[in-house]
Amino acid sequence: MIGNKVYTLEPLIVGNRKIYPIVKLDVLVIDGISLNIKYEVISLKIVEGTDVYYKDISKSNISKKDIKLKK
Repeated sequence: MIGNKVYTLEPLIVGNRKIYPIVKLDVLVIDGISLNIKYEVISLKIVEGTDVYYKDISKSNISKKDIKLKK
């Protein structure tokens, strides 16, 4: 079984900005044993004061609707 999930990681703090990496995690599991784990940073959520920006940095063909962002 191959499982695909999208997660928002803990923020990186740079000056007055918080940068949240949004990653896609692919896990290959056979008989309960994890054989392969791969992740790709697909987007960044940047919070600066009260402003929030999203930067798409994925080089893959992931649809925007597949990215569920936590607020």
